[in-house]
Amino acid sequence: MSTFWRLSYREAKAITVILAVVLWSIAAVFLLATPGYRSFFGPLKGGDFIQFYAMGAAAKTTTDGGLYDVKRLHAVQTALLPESDAELYLPVYPPQTWLLFIPFTTLSYGPAVILWTLVIVAVYAWVMHGTWRVFRSDRGRNHRSDESGTGCTGECSVGFKCTVADRSHTD
Repeated sequence: MSTFWRLSYREAKAITVILAVVLWSIAAVFLLATPGYRSFFGPLKGGDFIQFYAMGAAAKTTTDGGLYDVKRLHAVQTALLPESDAELYLPVYPPQTWLLFIPFTTLSYGPAVILWTLVIVAVYAWVMHGTWRVFRSDRGRNHRSDESGTGCTGECSVGFKCTVADRSHTD
């Protein structure tokens, strides 16, 4: 294997931090460059969160079983956020999904999308932390003893993990 892809734990951590700072900076500029609910390039800020936000509002107010009426859902969506009139989403999610988003409708769209983004970031950080713990627990192990010739054991399907584990004991 080329030494180009072999990273020590310290090198991998530094690259991760630099990448996170760069990507979050780009995201901040993208979201904060324009006022209102449209981004600099035109789409709604928050992506398709408006669909889930409208689903939560519809689930909270609908009593006649009309949750899967496209026109009704679009009317709820545009009542909540008039700028979203151009977006039309089909109600393809199961009813449990609708219930999950009811609490977000207690907030207006802006704070709700920020809260949703923070929830996503927290879940992502939790998953990355768990993944990184696996990386750290494999420090110093040699993953070259597998039968597939990939340099990884059955528990390791990501080549990056194997190269970090191979050299991490040198830092």
